[in-house]
Amino acid sequence: METANIGKRLLAHIIDGFVYIGIFFVTTLILVLTLGYGDLEKSAIIAIGTYFAFCLLSGFYFILIDTFWVGRKGYTIGKKAMGLRIVSVDEERITYGKAFLRALIKFGFIMFVPFTLIAHFIMIVAREDHKGLADLAAETKVIAVLEDTK
Repeated sequence: METANIGKRLLAHIIDGFVYIGIFFVTTLILVLTLGYGDLEKSAIIAIGTYFAFCLLSGFYFILIDTFWVGRKGYTIGKKAMGLRIVSVDEERITYGKAFLRALIKFGFIMFVPFTLIAHFIMIVAREDHKGLADLAAETKVIAVLEDTK
C-alpha cells in the first residue's frame, strides 16, 4: 500500500487538533460557569483548573481514541477524514499494544515536550519512508486507504 503523504498527515493532525480544542473549550466553559469569573483570584483558579482538566481530558482522549479506536479501526478522526490508516510495518492491522505506545509518545509530544512534535514532523518530511518518532517506536506506518474499509 502507498505510504501517506505529509500533506494528508498534517491535515489529519489539524483535524484531530480541532477535537482537542473542542475539549479545551468545553472544559473552560464548564469551569467558568461553575466557578464564575470576574476577579483575578477566580481567573487564576479557572486558568489552572482548565489546564489540569484539559490535561486529564486530553489524556483520556488519547487513551480512548489512540489506543482503543486506533487499535480496533486503525485511524483517528482526522486520519479517517483524510482517508488514512495506521498499520504495522508489515501492513497488518495495528495491535492495541502498538496503538498504546503511539498514544503515549504522541501524548508526550503535546503535553510535555512540544519541540519533539516538531522533530516528529521533520522526520516525516525528511525520511524516505515518511515515518515519525511514534511510527518508529511502535513499528507502524500510516498509509493511504483507497476504499472505505470498516
